[in-house]
Amino acid sequence: MNPPSHSIAAEPAFRTPVRAWSRPRYLRQGLWVFLAVLAGAALWAALVDPYRVFRLVERPGFNMVKPRPDHDLAQIKLAAIDRLKPDALILGNSRVEVGLDPHHASWAEAGLNAYSLALPGVDIATSRAVLNDAYRITAVKRLVEGVEFLDFLVGPNESVPRLADGGMYSRLKLQHLRLKAALTLAGQTDAFMTLLAQRSEGPKSMTDRGFNPLLEYRKIARAEGYYAMFRQRLQENAQNYVKRPKTLQKRDGSKPSFEMLDEILGWARRHGTRVDLVIYPYHAQILELFRHLDMLPLFMDWKKQLAAQVQAARAAGTDVRLWDFSGYHAYACEAVPARGDKSSVVAHYWESGHFKKELGDLMLARMLRGAQVGENFGIALDAPDAVDSSPAFSAAARAACFEAYPGMAAEVESVLPAAAPARPPAVATVPKA
Repeated sequence: MNPPSHSIAAEPAFRTPVRAWSRPRYLRQGLWVFLAVLAGAALWAALVDPYRVFRLVERPGFNMVKPRPDHDLAQIKLAAIDRLKPDALILGNSRVEVGLDPHHASWAEAGLNAYSLALPGVDIATSRAVLNDAYRITAVKRLVEGVEFLDFLVGPNESVPRLADGGMYSRLKLQHLRLKAALTLAGQTDAFMTLLAQRSEGPKSMTDRGFNPLLEYRKIARAEGYYAMFRQRLQENAQNYVKRPKTLQKRDGSKPSFEMLDEILGWARRHGTRVDLVIYPYHAQILELFRHLDMLPLFMDWKKQLAAQVQAARAAGTDVRLWDFSGYHAYACEAVPARGDKSSVVAHYWESGHFKKELGDLMLARMLRGAQVGENFGIALDAPDAVDSSPAFSAAARAACFEAYPGMAAEVESVLPAAAPARPPAVATVPKA
């Protein structure tokens, strides 16, 4: 018998079944992996809790120091008010955010639980809006409100926006803030920055009472010296002030910032809130800038109008007092170290724009305890006449200031040429032939 035409050895011993690739199964697995990673990241961010909106755990060395975010700060602070229910609030811009400490003992001595709702760069319109939300959240017994002279300057036809009442915070916005903290790149980044802040020498941080200790400035002061910090701020102020309007009312006679402050005082009267309005302790460098730019008479007129407004509010039943911490007093006339000096420390100011907690503590002791904390410092302006008679602006006080800080005049004058607005070139008039 002839053999078959093909060999049995050529046949494969067995066949391996080929399973078709399952795209739906692959996608499901990928989706589960993605959700697991997302859930892990969200849980990690919630545990680190950079905005204090979860409060699952808080331990030294892990997440006790919180970074101060550059976004959603009003919502984050209002969420803290919703949780802490303070009965005393600090309002204003960055000057009080870094200068007036809600942890200071004077608050507790007055039987108050304080929180700093101050926000950097805000005007009276924003302060009014966040206060409106705060009143919806907690009962406010005491309000310390910083009033910024520069915010009251208005152009003849300038449009001053008003923020909507009750639009800064709600329970729905709290949930949105939590989602943002857990699920967004900004939240993850801030959680990572929280971990770094625990071991940083000078972290940009915010306490659980909304206070900004400005720790990063300490590091800058050691590295560059106080002269560099004061010089930079002086240059910025000079360039800013020359561009500012030089009037307190619009062409139609309206005064938007005064009107919004009046609303704040009206709310305080209806809610039984005691108000302390604070005129900031501008460093003497700023006062001299005001003088050189012909703004000092306007500054004094602004104080008179504030005093008259407070006088009228008191007559209407509002418990309010206007505290004037400005002037050529010993604190404002503290000398700035010389260029290149990196060891000397300015005790009461970081630079001319921001006073330190050490000076803020004296201000709180003056307002909350009625303490006498320094000559010509913390004068109660009960009527417009008190402005002209203030010893802090007398010729003797200014002379003593220049004696304490002899290089101030030259320092201030040196930044003025660069800050002067550019003038158009002269156009030659060609006579007709």
